[in-house]
Amino acid sequence: MRSGADQGLVYVGIPLWIGSFTNHSIEEISKLLLDNKIDLVELSIDYPWPQKQQELLRKAISSFTNDFKIAIHAPWRDLPLASPYNSVRRAVVNELLETLDNIYEVYGEIEYVIFHPLTMQRIELFDNRRDAINALRNSLLEIATKLPMKTYLLIENLTRGFGSEISNLVEVLDTIEQNNVGLCLDIGHLASRYIREIAGSSIYSDFYDYLKDVIGMIEELLVPVIHIHDVDDKGREHLIIGDGSLSFKTIYKLVKELKPKYIVYEMFRSRKTKININEAAKIIGGQKSWVKIYLA
Repeated sequence: MRSGADQGLVYVGIPLWIGSFTNHSIEEISKLLLDNKIDLVELSIDYPWPQKQQELLRKAISSFTNDFKIAIHAPWRDLPLASPYNSVRRAVVNELLETLDNIYEVYGEIEYVIFHPLTMQRIELFDNRRDAINALRNSLLEIATKLPMKTYLLIENLTRGFGSEISNLVEVLDTIEQNNVGLCLDIGHLASRYIREIAGSSIYSDFYDYLKDVIGMIEELLVPVIHIHDVDDKGREHLIIGDGSLSFKTIYKLVKELKPKYIVYEMFRSRKTKININEAAKIIGGQKSWVKIYLA
């Protein structure tokens, strides 16, 4: 079911994880984000959160709720949500629900939760693709019955494998009637897959032609979140804007059709090194004006 932002209202966000607090206090990070007019914090709670450093997580959430909207990127490493092994899949669902319960105990107004649609299976064999689609659908339905309806529950397109093929995700989401279950469109993942697997096929004239096709496939779905990061000509992703080859003005113009509510910048590295949170926040603050121009 289609649902997007209120007209002209798009929130700009930054991802944070446990490592973000290694060299900066919660108070320092809050001031940095406020100074750069960032609206939303997307907290990645992959291991060791929340099994370890629980007090840090609770304090961060409690502090950020004063000034920012809060979203969650659910754990994904070692957690194949689309596994056709039912006992494995159900264990993953239970682990995710237990993890998210710890979050909701601290703060109940979570904007959205993002899940990775993972399986390690070779989906081109026999009925493996159909089995993975059914497994992911069942996982999402089980999670959706346990979490608040006001929270968007979103699967994110990946760079490789089953979760990188948009048609697989569309087929799953088309069969789910809950109006809070949808897609997080990751532009960098999409571009990386295009460069590595599609660019030489002559099906599309360029990445933006492919993006137009993808938008046509998902335009009837709930797509409230767009992940943004640059990608170079070799498909290396999560680069700071300007270090890759993507035209973000073109991308903003195209994704406007989806009426996203949140734009989150997943920039973790430059061409030569990792970037720090100060650099990331300044770049995101600078991009906010472009978001207003092209997405409002």
